[in-house]
Amino acid sequence: MTILDAANHPGVSWDLIKEIQKHYLAKKYKSPRLKHVTRIAIDEISIGKGHRYLTAVLNLKTGAVINDQKNEKERFEEALGLNKPLATAYYLKEDLRQV
Repeated sequence: MTILDAANHPGVSWDLIKEIQKHYLAKKYKSPRLKHVTRIAIDEISIGKGHRYLTAVLNLKTGAVINDQKNEKERFEEALGLNKPLATAYYLKEDLRQV
C-alpha cells in the first residue's frame, strides 16, 4: 500500500500520512539495542574533499544502522566492544593513519 493509498482510505492528506510515518520510523529506529548484535560492519565514507569522513556502523545480520550523528563516538565504542579483534584492528589503523 502506498502513502497515497493510505491517505485516500480515511480521506486525509498525503502530508499527514507522511508525517505519521516519519514520526513512527524515527521512534522505532531512534536507538537500536546492541544486546543481540553479534556481527558488525564498519565503513568510512569520504564526505567531499579534504579529510572529512563519516563512519557507518551496521548490524551485519539485519543491516540496521547502529550509530547516529548525536552520540556516534559513544555508540561506535560500544559496537567495537562487541568484537575485540576488530577493535584492535581499527585502532591500529587509526594509529597508522597518524604516522
